[in-house]
Amino acid sequence: MKSLYDELSEKAGVEGATKRVGARADLGMLLYGRREALRELYLAAEAAVRAGSGKAERERLAGVLKALAPLFGERP
Repeated sequence: MKSLYDELSEKAGVEGATKRVGARADLGMLLYGRREALRELYLAAEAAVRAGSGKAERERLAGVLKALAPLFGERP
C-alpha cells in the first residue's frame, strides 16, 4: 500500500517540475497544511536524540506520528 504522499509524489514526478497544478500543487497544499506537525516532529526527534528517548519524548513522537499518519501512513 502507498501513502497519499507516495501517490502524489509519483504523479508530480510524471507531470514534471514545470507544471504548477495537479499533483504538485496538491502535495504542496498537503505539506503546508501539516507544517506544524512536521515542525513538531523535528523538534520531538531532536529532543529524543539529545535526551536518550525518555517517556516524554516517546509520547511526543507518538502524538506527531498520529497527526501525520493520514498523510504519510499507508492507506487501506
